[in-house]
Amino acid sequence: MIKKVSILSLLAISSMALTLDQSVDLALKNSTKLGEIKLNKDIKKYNKEQKQGLKYGELSIVGSFDHYNLPRTLAPIAPPISPNTPTTQDLFSVGINYSVALFTGFAQTKSVEIEELQQNSAVMLENLTKQQIIYNVKSLYLSLLSLNKQLSSLDEYLQAQKDLVEIIKTEVELGKKAYIDELKVQNDLEATKANKQKIMTNIEILKASLAYFTNSPIENLKDIDINVKGIAFDFSDLSSLEKLRILNLTLKAQEKKIDITKSSYYPQVSLNGYYGENFGYNDSDNINSGDFNSENIWQVGIKVKYNLYDFGSRSAAVESAKLQKLQSKIKMYDTQREIQKDVNSAIAKFKESIANYKSASSQYKLLIETAEIEKVRYDNGASTINDLLFINAQRELSKAKMIDSKYNYQKAIYYIEYLLEKGNK
Repeated sequence: MIKKVSILSLLAISSMALTLDQSVDLALKNSTKLGEIKLNKDIKKYNKEQKQGLKYGELSIVGSFDHYNLPRTLAPIAPPISPNTPTTQDLFSVGINYSVALFTGFAQTKSVEIEELQQNSAVMLENLTKQQIIYNVKSLYLSLLSLNKQLSSLDEYLQAQKDLVEIIKTEVELGKKAYIDELKVQNDLEATKANKQKIMTNIEILKASLAYFTNSPIENLKDIDINVKGIAFDFSDLSSLEKLRILNLTLKAQEKKIDITKSSYYPQVSLNGYYGENFGYNDSDNINSGDFNSENIWQVGIKVKYNLYDFGSRSAAVESAKLQKLQSKIKMYDTQREIQKDVNSAIAKFKESIANYKSASSQYKLLIETAEIEKVRYDNGASTINDLLFINAQRELSKAKMIDSKYNYQKAIYYIEYLLEKGNK
């Protein structure tokens, strides 16, 4: 009984219409692209931690074994060397070593700052990827709704054509209409069937695309309420868009890379410390041959390295970094212009969708009345079948335009929200 109930529940869920919000949620949940972006964000986080760890140096356990051709003391000692001093040809050593860069010309600090900038960019890129997925899903969803509505309307028109064919057939048999009228109506019916097949094919293609994003089969979709009207959008602060902020972070990172290349002009200072033990058996020449001995060793040292001349290598690296910064500036400027172009285009399409809807709605209302008049005229022999079929086709075409422009209006809104990065709010 429990299994039957579960199966019925699953069937009920699968038969429910998928909403727009559910489609978006499924796409965000199942997006492999978004998963890749999230992994990249985690990678940037660990890269930053790695660079931060390098600032504090390395603590290592070290060990070695060396065989010498001549005896060596366990520890470096100043002469004279006593005959009782342990010497060996097989020297073992175990110890702890600590090394850290004290000054790198600020290279390490800049490296950490670059990783932090890249980590912030990764967070913004994740959000932009979400925005893109949301817009793509919404656009596909609305296109499917539009085609489904057009298909439903076309089915009604198709049925009306079939009814007209039967009427014309009867009138031809009665001698009231010419056989050519029946042929023309039949031809018009076949054209509508071909158009229906085209719409059905497009629906299947869109379903496959939406199923790719949601990773689930697409059956029924729930319609949304659309009220076509003018809307005011705020385009006053495009500079705060994350698309531009990412480029600004890239520009800052390029500046820091220039600083890193310049760091080689500074002296490099490092600290090294060691504590351990050397041990081994006295060699055969030692008066205490065969005795095992050990010696504690420790040392602390500071090393300074300053590159006097490198045959132009450093200056070339600095110039290359400066050119990369210039590239980033050009890309940022170009992106700003592209965003402004896209915004202007989106506003124009939004206004066009409103005008198209109003025009198609008015035209459809007029053509309904015109088609009714034309039907009466045809029945009374005042017009030809061509006139009647033309008006009916125009009426159906205007209805399809009205449906399409209505959903294009909503798509235009979603596109503007995408440009303004407000699609997930």
